[in-house]
Formats: sequence, structure tokens, C-alpha cells
Amino acid sequence: MPSEDSHNPPIMIIDPRTRRILQLTSLIEHSLAEPLTLSDMARYACYSPFHFERVFAGLVGATPADFVRQRRLVRVAARLRYDLDSVFDIALDCGFTNASSFSRIFRQHFGFSPRDWRHGAWYDFMWQSHQKQLHSIQTEGNTRSREWLAWQAALQQTRFNVTSRIRIHQLAPTRYWHMRHFRSWDERARKEQLRMVCSLQESHQANEDSIWCSVMHNDNGLTLNGTDMFDWGILANEVAPEGLMHSTLPGGYYASLDIFKSDCISQWLHEDWLDKQSVWTFDPSRPYITLFYNLRVNELSNGRHMVPIRRRLDQR
Repeated sequence: MPSEDSHNPPIMIIDPRTRRILQLTSLIEHSLAEPLTLSDMARYACYSPFHFERVFAGLVGATPADFVRQRRLVRVAARLRYDLDSVFDIALDCGFTNASSFSRIFRQHFGFSPRDWRHGAWYDFMWQSHQKQLHSIQTEGNTRSREWLAWQAALQQTRFNVTSRIRIHQLAPTRYWHMRHFRSWDERARKEQLRMVCSLQESHQANEDSIWCSVMHNDNGLTLNGTDMFDWGILANEVAPEGLMHSTLPGGYYASLDIFKSDCISQWLHEDWLDKQSVWTFDPSRPYITLFYNLRVNELSNGRHMVPIRRRLDQR
């Protein structure tokens, strides 16, 4: 991470109502099968429905209804790739109650029918999305975009088969302090990440033994127009300082890959290992997690990249 603005930068203050909206996004993520009406969500955040919709959209980048729909669609898309349940049973589990309207909404969002998606159209969607992203970056031409493009190209040059290095770990529920970001990773998110690291280090709430974490609440290969939801944080049990959220990393089994001052992407764990064995399957109800040890500003860190998994039903 670049080191500009690193002299005693304060963590941004989160006012109580903003905090409630951020907490609501966590509630939504764990309640996708529920009705989740606008009135109920506004009441949780202590807003009138009209003002809630406007404030939520300003913070998250989507209206409450669109955000819920996006999170449900991403969950369905991930499950269709791996689960053997019927298409509509999966849709019902994720909050869609009408088969025909679900199929229409899915096709409008992803460009493929749910059935075609299950039979491999997800790969075409990811490839097309990647090409659109590359075109957008080349068109923008700003420095950060070019840096990201160069990083992606260099990363693919170093790709290796991860199969022999995968280990299965069972993570206990673990508390962490964090910031939450929506849309795609950008300059603003990068600066806020840097501000948090420097602030906690200078206040001695973080040290060389601290474990930092990146938490991705979806496979970003399945999102459109920067509709990701991700956290940057630090493992900590104490009450979070003002300006940060305090949440829990869910426990469970993870396919883990130790990284040593290098980068990797989740795609490798899916393609090289998860898609080629029959004991474990992907669990989209839990996030991707990357832990970082001995974090240094502007340096790659050792760490562990973790993909959430569960045993296949036919293996229990």
C-alpha cells in the first residue's frame, strides 16, 4: 500500500444512523429468504421509508430493493454452480417466491436462464464481464486503473496449480473490527484502508503481531457494475474504536492456501481444486477471507486465503 497521507490519519467517524444502515446490510445478508420489506428495513435503521431509501442509496450505491435483489441473485448464482437442489428450491431459499418472475429477473440480470447458468453459462458470464472490465479500464486510462491492469497481467503470469497446497481448516467464529465498502475497490477505499492501518498502529491498538483481514461477501466474478460488498479489518475481541464496525467472521470449514509475499485469486482455488473433487462444495452463505500476518505498508504480506466450503450432501 502506498504511504502517502500516513502521518497520524484519523479513522473516519461513523454516525449512529450510518452504523445502523451498515449493520442492516449484514442483517440482509443473513436473511435473504425473509420478506425484507422497505418499511421493516427503514424501521430498523430509524428512518422514515422515504428518507431511508435516499440515505441507503447514497451510502451503498443501490436502493434497498435493488440491493436485496442483487444479494439474492448473487447467492442463487453461486449455488446453481455447485448445488444439486432444484433451481426453484434454490431460488426459494434465497427469497424468490415465484418461479416465472425469478427466471425473468435472473435472465435480465445475468443474460442467461437459470438452467443454462447451471450447465456452464456462468463461465461465459464471467469471461464477458472480465472483457468489459478490461475495456472500461483501457478507456478510462487513469493511473490506478493502469496499475490494476498491470497487476492482473503479472498475476496471471505467475499462476500455479494450487492443488498440492490446499489445506482444510476449521475456523472458529472470530471477532473483528472493520470498515465496509460497496461497489468495486477504488482509490477512496484504498485510502480508507491505509488510514485505518496507520491509525490503529499509531494508537497502539495494532502491532506487528496483529492479524488483518479482507472479507469478501460474494464472488466478485458474479457481480455487475461494482456491486461488491467487502470489509477490511483486524481480528480483535475488544469493543471497536469509534469509526469502525465490530462483527464476527463465521466459523466453519475453509479451503485454505497459505501465501508468502505473493498474491493469488479465488478463481484458482475454484478451478484447480474445488471443481475437481467430490467431497467438498462451495458454501456461498459465508464470505471469502484473506488473513494477513506481519502487515507492512507498501509491501506484500504473508497470509492465508480461505474459500468457504461444506461437505457435499452425498458425502455426509
